[in-house]
Amino acid sequence: MNDLFVGHREYTSSMPRQKAPQGWEARPAISVDTSEPVETAYDFSSYGAKQSRQNLYTADYSILGYHELCVVERKTLSDAYGSIASGRERFEDTCRRMGEIMAKPNGYAAIVIEANFDEFVKGPDHSMMNRRSAVNTYLAWSVKYKIPVFFAADRRMGIGVTEALLRHWYDYKIKPGLEASDIL
Repeated sequence: MNDLFVGHREYTSSMPRQKAPQGWEARPAISVDTSEPVETAYDFSSYGAKQSRQNLYTADYSILGYHELCVVERKTLSDAYGSIASGRERFEDTCRRMGEIMAKPNGYAAIVIEANFDEFVKGPDHSMMNRRSAVNTYLAWSVKYKIPVFFAADRRMGIGVTEALLRHWYDYKIKPGLEASDIL
């Protein structure tokens, strides 16, 4: 299961080059928020995607040039709990902004948590937060702000899920030749 996303579309330099199908475009460049520490930020190079660092304001990852339309917020298990405990007000403000993106035509926002649901329910060992409250906060905010929450078993799966969400948004919502300024 861990290779569900990662192995499917992962690119390596040893892969034979094939002619791209008609209408296929190169993978979009991914923007990584400057607040994501370099040593822990996702690396999408194994997917053939270029990436750049910029201030995204709302979330951790986006498609270059489309940070007002498509964002993904990444959380480790520990961060997911901390964000709704001591960082609750700040994180709810982030969710509100993500909800505003979801309300835009072609807008998309998501939260990816690096844990499967069972691990999330158990919570991190050091957290004193009530587990039921943690689960219900994410469920409630996903409804309130219309933001899907994806549980990825580990970091590698989180990278795959995040890349797939951004790529699918780009493939389905951005038409060839359409500039960000045309749809904002």
